[in-house]
Amino acid sequence: MTKTAHTPGPWAVVNGSLISSNLDSEGQEIDRPVGNQGIYVAQTKGPDSNPNAARIVACVNACEGIANPDVVPEAIAALRGVRWRSADRDNMEFVATITYSQMDKLRAILAKLEGRS
Repeated sequence: MTKTAHTPGPWAVVNGSLISSNLDSEGQEIDRPVGNQGIYVAQTKGPDSNPNAARIVACVNACEGIANPDVVPEAIAALRGVRWRSADRDNMEFVATITYSQMDKLRAILAKLEGRS
């Protein structure tokens, strides 16, 4: 596994406000489970500490495998431009209506997310 610039995921919330991982900085699993003397990444404080910890963990875990997480807001904005229509309501099939320029933009964003540009 390649070395990352942060503690590898998955991360977990332990005891409400402690954020923990059971991987070391090289991505190797340590023999202690998350929350049981695993690697504590951070602790949130204040009246919103529990929901803040949950949000941080959700964001980190959702970005796992994305080479450039800074591109995520751009990807979401581009996807909002895609129009969907139901092709078959009984089978819940949908068809995207997308222009060539939107498709090119989405492909460029995907390349950024994957670290290919």
